[in-house]
Amino acid sequence: MPQNPEISIRLFRIDGFTPLASVVHPRKFTIKSAFGAGKRRCWIEWFNEDIGFPAALGCVLEVWINGVRCFRGRVAERRIDSIDDHFSIYAVWDPERQYNQPIGGLFENLTVDAVLDLLMENSPLKRADAYHHAYVFGAIEFADYPFFAAVDLLAKLAGNWLWDVGEDAALRFRPPQAVPDHSLYLAPDSYAVNLWETVNDAFAYVRLNGGFTDGEVYEDWIQIPGRYYASEAEIARVYVRPLASYDAVAALRRGILQQMKKPLYEHYVDLIGCGEKTAPGDTVRFCADDLPLLPQGQIFRVKMREINYSHEQLQTRLYLTSGFESSSTYFYYFHHDSAIAPSFKEGKSGAFQLDASALDSQNHLDAA
Repeated sequence: MPQNPEISIRLFRIDGFTPLASVVHPRKFTIKSAFGAGKRRCWIEWFNEDIGFPAALGCVLEVWINGVRCFRGRVAERRIDSIDDHFSIYAVWDPERQYNQPIGGLFENLTVDAVLDLLMENSPLKRADAYHHAYVFGAIEFADYPFFAAVDLLAKLAGNWLWDVGEDAALRFRPPQAVPDHSLYLAPDSYAVNLWETVNDAFAYVRLNGGFTDGEVYEDWIQIPGRYYASEAEIARVYVRPLASYDAVAALRRGILQQMKKPLYEHYVDLIGCGEKTAPGDTVRFCADDLPLLPQGQIFRVKMREINYSHEQLQTRLYLTSGFESSSTYFYYFHHDSAIAPSFKEGKSGAFQLDASALDSQNHLDAA
């Protein structure tokens, strides 16, 4: 267990390639990195002798721990404080802001990974894997739809595949694995565990508001077996307008049932002096002695990794989920109805006809 980790802070020009400066062992820093397309943020406080570090706004900053790059983002804030910490900076990497462009198109008789590859042809992102999905869907239609909402929907249609975007602009889109990315032994006196079973993201009923299927707007209810209606909080209204065939609707139904029917565990694990090799979005299985509340056969996914370094000590906190979500909640991208583009409605509702019953109204149309 390294008690004095090797820390390197590297700064690059705005182009992200030209080196500017580097510092070994700052005073302290905190890195919080979410999975999926969530933000990755870094706060660094410097010693007085590093106050001249040329971290101008917009420069690219990297944090390396024991030879592993744990953060890459752009400097967004600089702070000088004459009382406490003399010089500190804040850097961020936000894929939602950088890559979530609207996309469109009608995709018929294709697998979800084939649709994803077509959507990424005009995206600066690149695929970081080569997994293939076997099932072909009749029709999926996007109209000015957010890119990451499309990725999340395709993942659910595939059977709750996992996805996340790395700081190298690479998209991982992969099926749940029987073998986790990491198997970690929680050695005595080197960890802390906080574990709970939750229903915060579980519902008794899900109201689906779909797209045009066989000329009609698809709407349906999904009742979750084993869950009982108690309040309005038990109902989720979900907007999935790109679904344009019944087989796609059926696949989403299967994915929702798979998520809602299983017990959902959330917890965090603190690792003292290590943990930097476990990235956000990775899957993890834990082994620990005499910890009966921890389901050790369960594969968890890292929702967020928080790294804290100070006084030459390193601590990594892994926030974990046992669910199939790739965002803060399972329906994060589908709670609100996006504005339907004219191109999406065109030709769907038929020719315009005047309501003849209105001609008998006493409210006449006057000439302008």
